[in-house]
Amino acid sequence: EEPYGKYIFYVVEDKYGGDYCRSSIEFEILKYLKIVELPSLIREGETFSLRVVDNNGDPVANARVTISGSQGFKISGATNSDGYISFTINQSGSFSIIATKSGYEDSEVVNFQIMEKRELTLEISPAKKVVNQKIKILVKSENKPVADVNISIREPSGNVKTLKTGSDGKVEYTPKEPGSYEIIAEKETYKLAKQSFFVRNIFKVSIPQNINPGQEITIDVKDANNNPVKDAKVLVNGVQKAVTDERGKATLLFEAPGEYTIGITKTNFEEYSKKINVIGVILIDLSDEVINLTDEISILLKDNLGNPIDATIKIKKPDGSYIEQYGSGYTFRAKMAGIYEVTAEKPSYFSQKRTFEVKPFKVSLKAYVSGSDLIVEVELDGEPLENISIMVTTPNGTIHRIVTNSDGIAKLNLDEINERGNYTITLDERNYVSEVKTLDIESWGGIDLLTILLILLLLIVIAMVAVAIYMYYKTKEIKPETKKKTKGLGKGAKGFKKKKGLTRLERV
Repeated sequence: EEPYGKYIFYVVEDKYGGDYCRSSIEFEILKYLKIVELPSLIREGETFSLRVVDNNGDPVANARVTISGSQGFKISGATNSDGYISFTINQSGSFSIIATKSGYEDSEVVNFQIMEKRELTLEISPAKKVVNQKIKILVKSENKPVADVNISIREPSGNVKTLKTGSDGKVEYTPKEPGSYEIIAEKETYKLAKQSFFVRNIFKVSIPQNINPGQEITIDVKDANNNPVKDAKVLVNGVQKAVTDERGKATLLFEAPGEYTIGITKTNFEEYSKKINVIGVILIDLSDEVINLTDEISILLKDNLGNPIDATIKIKKPDGSYIEQYGSGYTFRAKMAGIYEVTAEKPSYFSQKRTFEVKPFKVSLKAYVSGSDLIVEVELDGEPLENISIMVTTPNGTIHRIVTNSDGIAKLNLDEINERGNYTITLDERNYVSEVKTLDIESWGGIDLLTILLILLLLIVIAMVAVAIYMYYKTKEIKPETKKKTKGLGKGAKGFKKKKGLTRLERV
């Protein structure tokens, strides 16, 4: 059950009535040591642990563990009460390990490898690094982020800034000066990593807004810390046009409208580039601001120097439709009353906006009831207007539209509507205007005015025919007589006169 310990083996011979020891051998049965829990992957500089147990699996304290390597490398130590021991080996290669202790058989020799330290990689963004703009540093190993990496950043001034990566392997840093920076990343069991980057200064440029052709402008150039930048080259469309003075200022002149690219360069500065538009102005002259229908209006285009300029003239009519004409001028005849809006379009030019009004024709509007109809008459300068739309609003708010005939008359049958009260009559025309008429209609029907006129005319005709017939028969009753000499009546007799065309004397 417990065979371990020292033994003596005797060889005894029974001779001459007694036992004689012919030979004896001393030997010992020992427990043996085993090395367990040795990691399968160990890296250079990485602390690892192992355990020494006996053949029953019980921990063995104070066992001597020795690790040997190439070029005479050797390191040893004793296990603790739990049989554990830890080592840190700062080189890679092949190694062997053995455990020994008095009273125990030595362990078997175990061979193992220590791998090189893992490499750290640094990813620094953005690609262009400038003063006062935050940069991000990501530390990775085997394509995975590494936490708790010590980061040292040596600045151009010689100062060193220390940081430590978080669980995502990242740190953030804002450079305050231009120049070269060096990053060192360190962590146990990892190879040290170094990387350099360059930080450039940036231009802060002030350029006037609303630049016009022929206008000289001044640009103001400063660095990231708002200091004037001297001797910076100022380029327009890639061609150098000026150099900044000690105040960081330069002047430029743009003679023609268009799109321009302003560039600014200087050593250790991030190149600056910005597109600007030099905008010309189109002025619109109108021959009048208020005209009547069918009148003409002249439109002329000029630039800010007063010179004629060709552009697309756009006239927005009152109904929202457009008329377009290209040139420096246009004569327009209005066929629609209302407000017109005039603009001009040309690349790199800003157009003035002008409006003019076309007044509608003013017409007379008459409304009355005749028989069962509401009659509306429309005239312009005493002449009837045909095809004029009239809007009639009944007392109940219903809207009816009627149209004039060739006599300028429109009718609305009141029997069909059958509403009493105030009727509102207005023109439903853009090109014609009149006063709004309101008519209080309480009753209708009977003989209308036209019928009365026709009856009167008929009676007059009948009367005239009757008079003519009477005169005809009256004339027939007068018989002609032979002219006789009248006694007592001489020429110029008083109280009588001779009536022409009569054959008898009549008393006057």
